[in-house]
Amino acid sequence: MQRIDIWTWVLDLPDHLVDEHVRHLGDGELMRRAAFVFDRDRQRFTVARGRLRMILGDELGVPPAALAFTVNAFGKPSVVLPHRPAPHFNLSHSGEIAVLAVSQTLEVGVDVEIVRPLEESLASLIFSPAEQQSLARLEASQRERAIVLGWTRKEAFVKASGQGLSMPLSSFDVSLDPAEDARFTRIDAAHGGLERWRLIHLDLADGKAVGAIAHAGGGQVALRLRRTEVAVVVGQPFPDC
Repeated sequence: MQRIDIWTWVLDLPDHLVDEHVRHLGDGELMRRAAFVFDRDRQRFTVARGRLRMILGDELGVPPAALAFTVNAFGKPSVVLPHRPAPHFNLSHSGEIAVLAVSQTLEVGVDVEIVRPLEESLASLIFSPAEQQSLARLEASQRERAIVLGWTRKEAFVKASGQGLSMPLSSFDVSLDPAEDARFTRIDAAHGGLERWRLIHLDLADGKAVGAIAHAGGGQVALRLRRTEVAVVVGQPFPDC
């Protein structure tokens, strides 16, 4: 059975712990780190990238600072391993929460968002006409969460595809009803169709944040929670909405 491994961690750490992550960063990351205006943003970036390197380095048997990365034409990163296949991975963070998904065999994307009020006017920018109709059928009390859920699912897929936001968000549809499982309801054939891709819902930090994993492959996939500093519930946690 193919597998996706998940790590979660907290980005807001005391200064002395943040400093421990700096030594793992590459030159490009150090330049990006220096460009941040606000200390909190700089610290969160440092811990996100430093921990990513620590996890991948441990999995691959490579010193974290020695890992080399490349990006595709749309900016999706991958590890450079000269003599063996590199694992697929994707990192997302929102607020103080970071989530990493890693798979040896499956293209994967992950997104996490702190649950917060979003303007319903965003729906016309994010969702296809069919999704907007689905949103309109929900009770007003459900729409705010539905927008956040839909955005994480959309973002996870464009990241998994490797195309990022160059992929039209109207070229695929996702479920929005908080009472339903996360799933694709339409994917244009140009992106592989429904047979190729799957969605997994994540509930994090006791409902403070929600996330989604999009992955290629139509067969059974095992999701393994590794070190999880932020509590994770896999699957749809809102059956009574």
